[in-house]
Amino acid sequence: MVKEPGKTAGKKAVPVEEGLFTLPESPAEKPRLIGSKCRQCGEVFFPKRMVCLKCTAMDMEQVLLSARGKLYSFTITRLAPPGSVVKPPYVLASIEMPEGVNVHTVLTDCDLDKVRIGMDMEMVIETVKQDESGRDVAAYKFRPA
Repeated sequence: MVKEPGKTAGKKAVPVEEGLFTLPESPAEKPRLIGSKCRQCGEVFFPKRMVCLKCTAMDMEQVLLSARGKLYSFTITRLAPPGSVVKPPYVLASIEMPEGVNVHTVLTDCDLDKVRIGMDMEMVIETVKQDESGRDVAAYKFRPA
């Protein structure tokens, strides 16, 4: 069973990769994906980039993306690659964010038979494993809102 990240043996949870999302300090805070926005043309990206893929400007600013989006596309995966931290069957999805960027993710807390394109989705952070120090390693996922 996957659980929400917390403190393990007095150690703070760590993200699976730095710079992808914020880890809330309190239950009142919502996690947010960290993207980038081109100051020249306004294009938004996730994950964040140093160069705009639309206009090639190197004038990017870090932005926090919305915590909610809509299910754009999905597939149900019944076999996981070796070493995967996700147990099949699971849903791989593309979430269309209000900022105009699609985020590729795994869905959680959903009935595979009820997943439908256009569903409202919300971002959550879940522990996917523990590191060598025993800390929770957290990843972002989306679930039906």
